[in-house]
Amino acid sequence: MPQRNGLIERFFRSLKEEGIWMTNFKTFAQAQEAIETWVEFYNTERPHQALGYKSPAEYGAQFGGLVA
Repeated sequence: MPQRNGLIERFFRSLKEEGIWMTNFKTFAQAQEAIETWVEFYNTERPHQALGYKSPAEYGAQFGGLVA
C-alpha cells in the first residue's frame, strides 16, 4: 500500500537515510534526541522539491501559517 501513503513513506525514507542509518546510537535517548533534531530541521530548514525548494516553514509563511 505505499501508493496510498506515498508522502509518509517518503518522509520515513528521508528520516532513515539522513538521520538514522548513518549514526550508531548508543542509547535510546540519544536516538530520540537525534530524531527530534532532524524533524525540526526537516520542517524549518530542509528544502522540499514539492514545495518549490522551500522548507515547510518557509512555504507556510507565504500563507500566513495557514498550511495544514
